[in-house]
Amino acid sequence: MRSDASHRPFAVALTAVLTIAIAACTGSDGDTASTGATSTAVTSPATTAAPLAPAERLGVVDLPCGERTAMTLTEEGLEVEGVATDATVYGLVFLAHPAPITAGEDVKIVWRMTGDGEIAVTSEAPSGNPGVLTFGPEFHPSSSYDRPGLEWGTGFTFDEPGCWHIHLERETGRGDVWFDVAPASS
Repeated sequence: MRSDASHRPFAVALTAVLTIAIAACTGSDGDTASTGATSTAVTSPATTAAPLAPAERLGVVDLPCGERTAMTLTEEGLEVEGVATDATVYGLVFLAHPAPITAGEDVKIVWRMTGDGEIAVTSEAPSGNPGVLTFGPEFHPSSSYDRPGLEWGTGFTFDEPGCWHIHLERETGRGDVWFDVAPASS
């Protein structure tokens, strides 16, 4: 029969894995720089997606759209965090009103992403049709948005309500963010 001491390595490993998972789901900054702004959590778990989608393995794509991407309301605005493969991805969403994003409005998003190479940004509507960038990605050589990586600005018009998917990819690194877009008010 095993003693309690023989279970200790397993217990330590399990505790470490659970601590990392909880920290990832609570928006811990970890090695990232702070914006210095106070924040209030809006929704929870961050997501990841890639070929052989880790998000699918974690069950993230089975979550409601609004829970797939970590969102925080800061003094600077609505910030999103997509947990990416071989990169980090943050976005600062500029709206003309408080959240949520509504169908038909123009939305500017400033992205900070680590990795290497040029960036490609694509979006997919809830219907599965490709979305259209209204501008960008435009490289920003300097900024006050304090997150790791280089910065680009993009513009979107989310022309239908529902779950929108934005994919960002560099030569090294890729990430995904989902937005639940509300119907336009009448």
